[in-house]
Amino acid sequence: MKKKKSIVIKDPKLQRIRNNLREILIKMFQNKDIKLTSEIDAISRDSEGQLRMHLTPSESAEFKRLKDIRSQISEIVDKSICYCTGCKQINKDMAYNAKLKRWYCLECSEEFRDHYYQQKIRKQKGEFLGDYHEFFFKTFT
Repeated sequence: MKKKKSIVIKDPKLQRIRNNLREILIKMFQNKDIKLTSEIDAISRDSEGQLRMHLTPSESAEFKRLKDIRSQISEIVDKSICYCTGCKQINKDMAYNAKLKRWYCLECSEEFRDHYYQQKIRKQKGEFLGDYHEFFFKTFT
């Protein structure tokens, strides 16, 4: 998606369906993550639960493969519309931030946009902004 897009559902029944689908997807991802984590632990830990210092080449390859899959799934979930990247809520209408390639709820989007404009005024006045990430906030305008 190349442009900003908001998805607003007004019908309570459709909102409930949307929220339930998001919940199902998140639980599916969590279950997959748990399974991958236990497979990774089976390779990287001994019978007492301690980290093994040396893995065989095939164990190392499998360990890396599982970690890569886990990382890819995590990235997919982070970029999905399942929850707001800002507040992690799943039951809200969402807006897509094309520059960040992430979904944010309308409330977080508005909050970040307002923050950008407040900081812009402070900057024009010459005030110290501290650790201000202008690029991030500007993407919401």
